Amino acid sequence: MPVYLILMNGALILDPRRQPILVKEVSRQTKEHFLRKYPKTNLEFITQAGTLTRLSRDAYIREYSAWDMWKKKVLDKKESGYYERFMARITFDCTEEEILASPVLKINGLELKSEPYAQMLEELEGALTDAVNAPFADHVIEVTDQEASKARSLLWLCDYLGWNKEETAVFGDGGNDVEMLRVFPHSYAPADACEAAREAALEILPPNREYAVVEKIRELFI
Repeated sequence: MPVYLILMNGALILDPRRQPILVKEVSRQTKEHFLRKYPKTNLEFITQAGTLTRLSRDAYIREYSAWDMWKKKVLDKKESGYYERFMARITFDCTEEEILASPVLKINGLELKSEPYAQMLEELEGALTDAVNAPFADHVIEVTDQEASKARSLLWLCDYLGWNKEETAVFGDGGNDVEMLRVFPHSYAPADACEAAREAALEILPPNREYAVVEKIRELFI
């Protein structure tokens, strides 16, 4: 569709021709922190072209298959071809040098074990000097440059297109949507969103399983 896309928690904006018009890369310092502090953690270093990981293909599938959301969204879609397309974007067994040399926009991490994840979060709070962790849920990390967020990128796009935020409606359900829901006056969260998103939104919609967001968009624009 000929639309602008805000991706990777605001680290990348693509125009309708899918050309980048805003790019915020993670610094080398931040990449080094994760590579050397957590060498065995299942981290994804995401670029515009694809995903880099130090895990082997088998280890990646084993780690992420334990996550129910990934299993439903990716692993269970082998018949549709989505699984193959998803996996084709991942480069496995990457070296530290390959990742440091790559234009990483976002670092994702999944840690199902509560104790090491809690320790990682505590360490990140004081370690990230030029980056921010804004995960959609409590059991993951999503790290971008400190200047990247959905709210900041959408404000930038509004200015780029000559819109004002009073003309813009936003929808969100996770932790990485909270700032955006607070900044924009027309903000909506479904009833099954996280608590912080519900508190930040102007209006609470019915649960997402009832197609609440789609129905609200229809109401606003028809």
